[in-house]
Amino acid sequence: MTKGSASSRRGSLFLRFFALPFLGVGLFMGWLMLSTVWDWAVMQSWQEVPVQIVHLEMARGQRSDATTWEVKARYRYEWRGRLYSGDRVAINSGSDNIGQYWPELHAHLSPYLNGDYYPGYLDPDDPERSVLVRDLRWGRLGFYLIFVLTFGGAGLGMLWFARFQGAKTREQEQLQQLYPAEPWKQREDWAANQIRPSSGPILVISMIFAFFWNLVSAPAWFFVPELLAKRDLKGLLVAIFPLVGVGLAVWAARSWVRWRRFGKARLQLKTLPAKIGGFLQGEIDTHTMLLPPEGFTAILNCIRRRTSGSGKNRSTHETILAQEESPIPLQLLRRGVNGTIIPLHIPVPRGGSPWDDTNPSDQTLWRLEVRAEVPGVDYLVHFEIPVFSYAPAQSHQDPPFPREESDLQSFASKEKIRISSEPGGELRIVAPMARRLGAALGLTAFTAIWSGFLWFMLAQKAPLIFSLLFGFFELILIVATLDLWFTRTVITVDTHGLRRRSGLFGIGRTKTWTRDNIKSFHVERGMQAGNKLYQTIKLHTAQGSKKSLLRRISSRRHAEQLIARLRAHLQT
Repeated sequence: MTKGSASSRRGSLFLRFFALPFLGVGLFMGWLMLSTVWDWAVMQSWQEVPVQIVHLEMARGQRSDATTWEVKARYRYEWRGRLYSGDRVAINSGSDNIGQYWPELHAHLSPYLNGDYYPGYLDPDDPERSVLVRDLRWGRLGFYLIFVLTFGGAGLGMLWFARFQGAKTREQEQLQQLYPAEPWKQREDWAANQIRPSSGPILVISMIFAFFWNLVSAPAWFFVPELLAKRDLKGLLVAIFPLVGVGLAVWAARSWVRWRRFGKARLQLKTLPAKIGGFLQGEIDTHTMLLPPEGFTAILNCIRRRTSGSGKNRSTHETILAQEESPIPLQLLRRGVNGTIIPLHIPVPRGGSPWDDTNPSDQTLWRLEVRAEVPGVDYLVHFEIPVFSYAPAQSHQDPPFPREESDLQSFASKEKIRISSEPGGELRIVAPMARRLGAALGLTAFTAIWSGFLWFMLAQKAPLIFSLLFGFFELILIVATLDLWFTRTVITVDTHGLRRRSGLFGIGRTKTWTRDNIKSFHVERGMQAGNKLYQTIKLHTAQGSKKSLLRRISSRRHAEQLIARLRAHLQT
């Protein structure tokens, strides 16, 4: 048994025990809800009787930082010549602050205190059992239902997942025993060379998360109008949670539709396993007929997934170590028995590391993403790819079909980079402002939200230390946003050396390196924006320092082609 499978067994066992308290809370709240409905049903056959209310009060309670209320009363009534007394006000007892039920009930009963008779109800078979109000409280039932669905659903979900994970672990252990030296055969779909999309767990997580978020935040829809009517700024903050829930519901719905349309796809590899520095070759049977005019785009990522913390502080972060993007034009697609067949021939970038999932807290994975713009929900599937070794250094070969971006000028045009050769033999590269419009808009939106929180903290006179901390990060976000929108870079190269000028609006000091002072150029990992990894071209000086020349290049292969152009002009 490997370290990973042993850890999975322990995790599955722990998850079963962890699920029991959640399931217990859900069952208890379910019992409260059912007993309430049962009492209501029984009381419908009770006999109406006039009662005299002799005592009525609004009892106030305190739970944490919330005030709760409950109406308490004593009353008398006569049945078949005998006098009885009672103190049950409603079906449910106990204080709460769910809606305005208790204040409204107190206002409704107050005119009957030591005055006119109020129509109460008693059990004709047991006249000592009585109640003033026998109506169902839908708000309280909804409160019970939230706990039943959230805690009970979470408990059942964890038990189901633990059972599923246990079966999957046993299956993997059998394959490990059959193929101890061939890890690419230790997964069922890898061994059968019929790789299924890995989007299924993401779909389940998105639907569960959206469901619980909307369930928990649903009461906020009732509080927000009241807070806004009082001109309480907290209403704006509370409104964020149900609005986020709407966005999550849309995301989950789109994920479900996408899975229904494209989840039957299967990937069959000709290179099993694929090798770093070689090519990933194979084909995808989409199981549906798709002919997008712009073709498909395949993106191969090497990902490091690290998990830290435990319990509620447990978090998982994914970092892209290497990325290769490959267009698949429309003319290369072919019709299969089940639908469109997508051919694959993608370089496996050398910046990655072999697949390693032995340590659940620190894994290296390879994930293939294939996307296309089609009517309705866009095509998007992910596959986990077995990459376990390195190809020889000279194994590179040209792909069997032409690439739309293989020409550097075509790629530069798409990247909004202008490359030109001047009359004197000088190479000029211009990276204009706002090249990464999507990243700029995304960071601008995030900065605006962050600014809103900072304004809210200042308006509410939050402690100074928190305002200063938020203000410090606000400055960092503003600088990064300005950089994405307004930085302009100009690089010129000739036989004498290289000059670079970069800054906001292109205003900055020109830096010059002579040819003798330039040791080499290299492509290094740059920033990551979502699932997109950008590359940076670095200049290594003869003194050993490194200088950034051009940032936010979306393709390592084309960045290396650009370096080749730089070297060629230096040596001309």
